[in-house]
Amino acid sequence: MARFTFIALAISSLAAAVCGAPIPDSKAIAARQVNFKEQSYAQFQISDGVGGNAEAEANAVFVDPFKGVDLATIDDATLTALKNMRSAAEDAETELFNPAIDAASGADADALQVGKIKNKVLKLTGLSQVLKIQIAQAEASGDDTADLEDKLSEEQGKLTKNIATDKKSAGAASNLNSGYLLWEFGNGRRKRNACRHDALLLMNTLPPTLLSTIQNCKADDALASNVTHPFANSADRACGLLQDIIQATDQVANSLNLYLATNFTNQKLVSSLRQQAAFSHSLHLSEQNVQQTVDTLRKRSTSRYGEDIPLDRLALVEWCVSRFEVWGREVGMEAFREEKEGGILLVFGGKVLVIDVDFSVDLTEGRVHISGVKTSYAISSGEGSTMNGSSSLDAFLKASFQSFLSEVQNPEEIRNPIEAARLGKAIADELGYLVMLDKLAERKEDGGVRWFVDVDQLCSVVETFAKSEAQAVAFSLGQDRPPLDIFLHRSHALPLPYLSFPSLSFLVYMSPLAYLRAVRTFPQTGPIDSTSNHPQIDVSLTELRSFLADQPKGTTLCTLVLSPPIDTQLFPASMSMPSLTARPTFPLGAGGSDLEHVFPQLSDLSASVLDATVPDSSGHNIWMLDFTVNGQSRGIAMSQSRMRDIELVINPFSSMEALSPVGMMSFGSGSWVDLLRSPTSSHPPLQLRLTAPEEPGFMLEKVPVHSMKEAWGVLEVVREQCWLNETLLSCQWSPEGLNLSSEQPPQDIEVNEDVLQAVLDGTFKPRKIPVNVSLPSGATDPLFDSRDLDSMTRMRPRIVMTSPERPPISGLVEINVSYDETKPRGISVDVSGAMGADLKPETMEEICRRGGVLSLPGRIWAKALET
Repeated sequence: MARFTFIALAISSLAAAVCGAPIPDSKAIAARQVNFKEQSYAQFQISDGVGGNAEAEANAVFVDPFKGVDLATIDDATLTALKNMRSAAEDAETELFNPAIDAASGADADALQVGKIKNKVLKLTGLSQVLKIQIAQAEASGDDTADLEDKLSEEQGKLTKNIATDKKSAGAASNLNSGYLLWEFGNGRRKRNACRHDALLLMNTLPPTLLSTIQNCKADDALASNVTHPFANSADRACGLLQDIIQATDQVANSLNLYLATNFTNQKLVSSLRQQAAFSHSLHLSEQNVQQTVDTLRKRSTSRYGEDIPLDRLALVEWCVSRFEVWGREVGMEAFREEKEGGILLVFGGKVLVIDVDFSVDLTEGRVHISGVKTSYAISSGEGSTMNGSSSLDAFLKASFQSFLSEVQNPEEIRNPIEAARLGKAIADELGYLVMLDKLAERKEDGGVRWFVDVDQLCSVVETFAKSEAQAVAFSLGQDRPPLDIFLHRSHALPLPYLSFPSLSFLVYMSPLAYLRAVRTFPQTGPIDSTSNHPQIDVSLTELRSFLADQPKGTTLCTLVLSPPIDTQLFPASMSMPSLTARPTFPLGAGGSDLEHVFPQLSDLSASVLDATVPDSSGHNIWMLDFTVNGQSRGIAMSQSRMRDIELVINPFSSMEALSPVGMMSFGSGSWVDLLRSPTSSHPPLQLRLTAPEEPGFMLEKVPVHSMKEAWGVLEVVREQCWLNETLLSCQWSPEGLNLSSEQPPQDIEVNEDVLQAVLDGTFKPRKIPVNVSLPSGATDPLFDSRDLDSMTRMRPRIVMTSPERPPISGLVEINVSYDETKPRGISVDVSGAMGADLKPETMEEICRRGGVLSLPGRIWAKALET
């Protein structure tokens, strides 16, 4: 009884609910019953298959959806959809079937004709249905339907005729021209548009072709010839693309071998393949255009538009502190603010690292500055303890923070919001780097806090070693302080801790002009400080750091940094074996070979979650020598032979020595000298003619290192390349054959007996001295030279210049200028010929040291005249 009562109540409630609902009108009911949606021609065509059933297939498209529906109630949207689909079928007959039938023959033409009849049935069925709906709606509104009925009668006659023709072809093959893939029909007219959604979906389902495989490889332009090497920032990406190209090459080769055995006699198939290839190419070009636009926008999005600095001085104080809080939280640190009398204490907390930033605030003037920065490390132990951080790191962070505050608090007329944004980004990068070290320091099994303190320990080692090298150079020159340029030529770079990043930087090279600016602007005076751990040179180190902060032209800097986690096999574990390689060398003291400092490494290379900006990232961190100043410069133009030298320093078993030099044509680029600069002007004093070496060039950006010896070896190679680069950049060059000079051609002088006698006596002065300049690489052909480990000898960079002897002496003068750190000035000059010219080697070396390498032929000519 209870169950019966429940069912009765449920039925009563359901009936009440139905009765209480609003009653729709008959037109709404009819419209809801119609299940008709507009489709593209490719979706509703019936021409594929066999003939004989066109009437039923056409009714399924245009008639069956309206069964049981009052045609007078059809809405305008449904009627418009019917008209569009009917027009698409009509366009298919004229645009697809007719041209295809004219071009085909035999069985293909017969199949297309059957398909055309079926399409006629489809078209006429749709038109008849449209007319029936229009007649029903006209009758419902009381309008005259005579014209519509006459039109319907006419179309019905055509339909009956085509249905009969189709039935006669029952069972015969019916074909639709494959060219419909290229078209979309609508609004009664054809639209050719390769990027429509339906066409893209259809093409995505097609199997890969030869063209699509090649286009996929060409879609990415990351394989520039001067960055396709392991020491570029994009090495990981380029390596993956090269692997894809190798795989695609195998696929293309196998496919072409299969096509060789195919006899393409079907012209229709060939035509269809061409149409598909053309469509695929159009899609590829569209994709490539979109990708290039997106890449451009992404690069544009990294532009700095400046800090939004408040104009109110009181609001500026709060804004400055809040900016530091934002940067700290963005990199994954906790930020705690504590108000105190006369200032604000801001604490950044990580897993191990703690940074206390003390802001001093003057509310009366609305100014704020950094009064102190203190770093410390939380060491987990039984009782818990705290370890003081590096005083050098504290000073670096304080200077970096204060530079931002000083810029944003400048008077409005000289304030630079873009420079403030650059300084702010630098602070965020510095904090992000420290957070990455903080995550590593949390792992006790991988060294713990050593990830922080190792930099200071390394600085002590390299500064002590640099001081000993400076003393050796000074002793060889008989001076108290060695000149900075000679020190850089002969030593292992100048260490500069915490120069522009919370790590160790090196000054690798300075051009003669940059050195002249430095030594004249801030020379080092006063007595030698024997208690200092820094090298004593002729330039003030404090002023030099400020000078190098702006990255002046002619200076080469690099920074030892730990990379974010990298998931790559490009850089294996350390294979450094100094006993087998020619670098590094220690000509200033044998004690350097005993020094070794291995950088902290992960014990588990599959470690993850180490990067603060990439959650759950995997990979391993690698120590890198960064020559791009944190991405602010392009790097250093290096020749192929010196890139090989770097590879042999970090991995002597890489088999690089056994490889033949790869010519420039293989890279599709010019010489490394072309990469160094694009010549645009001429050199007036001497007619220097430089034969560019047949050796490609690369932009060196980052080099993985595992120890200080590896770093010293790499810096030796870079130092030598920088000497070549700066020497070539000291002149302006123009391609041979281009007359870019505005000088008027000299007028021919009158030839007489005095001129002839001057030529014979050697006193006639020519307009120009032709000098041929070459840069020999020193590489030998491995076919005739064994490249085993015993033959790993250094190849010093050289510049060879040849010029004619001064008349009446015939012959050539050959000048060899080579980089040689064993010489007092780091340069060796050897002259062959030059009969009678008394020019001492020390004098020529001093000339080269001061940037006059390419002027030696003229000086030797003049000296021969004096003799």
